[in-house]
Amino acid sequence: MSIKSRIALYQAIEKLRERPLIVYVTSPRMNAAGRMGGDVMPEMCDQISALPTGCKKVDLLIVSGGGDPMVAWRTISMLREKVEEISVLVPHTAYSAATLLTLGADDIIMHPFANLGPIDPQIDIKRKGKDGKIEDVHFGSEDMEGFLDFARKRVGLSDQANMLEAFKLFCAEAGSISIGIATRSSQLAMQLGTKLLQMRRTKGKDDRKAKEIVDRLNRQYFNHGYALGRHEAKEIGLKVIYPSAQLEKTMWELWIEIEENLKARKPFDPMSIVSADPRSAGVFTPPPSLVIPSNTPPDVVQQIWQKALSSPLVRYPEIDYEIPFALLESSRVQRMFVEKGKLAAFIGPAGITVNQTKLSSNWSNSIDSASC
Repeated sequence: MSIKSRIALYQAIEKLRERPLIVYVTSPRMNAAGRMGGDVMPEMCDQISALPTGCKKVDLLIVSGGGDPMVAWRTISMLREKVEEISVLVPHTAYSAATLLTLGADDIIMHPFANLGPIDPQIDIKRKGKDGKIEDVHFGSEDMEGFLDFARKRVGLSDQANMLEAFKLFCAEAGSISIGIATRSSQLAMQLGTKLLQMRRTKGKDDRKAKEIVDRLNRQYFNHGYALGRHEAKEIGLKVIYPSAQLEKTMWELWIEIEENLKARKPFDPMSIVSADPRSAGVFTPPPSLVIPSNTPPDVVQQIWQKALSSPLVRYPEIDYEIPFALLESSRVQRMFVEKGKLAAFIGPAGITVNQTKLSSNWSNSIDSASC
């Protein structure tokens, strides 16, 4: 799980491919997942600037659950200004905005375990619920059409008045502004996907075919988590290439190395981190029993309980944590987006509480492994 071992694997892939490699990964770790965000663009500029002089071809290895689609557009656009040929390597998952990024490559080299996915935008909003509390609402850009299609075909609503009432019902649930955002986001995904496919150097490019591919990825899969393996990706018209046995082996070795460094298979759980620290052992020691004689007057019993419930919290030593959310590395430059903070355990009337305080989150030099 060292930077040196990752760099050795980067160099091994570069030797096999005879071109420089850039690696962009956002962590899939449960409770600590990273997303493709605009903050990566200055780092991407550094990576592109560090490419060897006269470089005409480049490989970009991507693993991500998605994020900002403009990251995909800007990354490919900047690379096109620097090189003539772009290949994308996918050892594992490249979903949503990461799939969008692959559309701009001249070819997509997919490991047998690799998956692409739909590019229909997902909308997350916060609103006041009926009880006045803030609640999260999540829906896809195609959910409104799916709801209206259900009302029309399954429920049997046909006249305009009934469909208008169904539409109003959806607006009340999702919010009219959110629906507008979802519609524009869907149009953006279609536009970016088509333009990215048209940027490829493929001979005999068919613009109509490009639009068909993007329409399928945006509208014709009925779950945003649908996984397109390399055979299906090839069938829909993407230029998918199967790696050689040696490249396949090295791509997977690299992914395992990165996965371990990001602790991707270990959910981030503050309570378990606290429980593993010997300084917090007292948190999990059963508190002394509150013994009240059976003949104690009720008013005195109430006073005893009130005093016990209002007793101050017992605080235990703070524990430092580091979480890597993303890495953007090559054999030339190694950077990670890392969050640092402290975990503090408290024990009081309500039981055990662990507070998480973020102290910093930024791109910095890569670390060998996260502390938590």
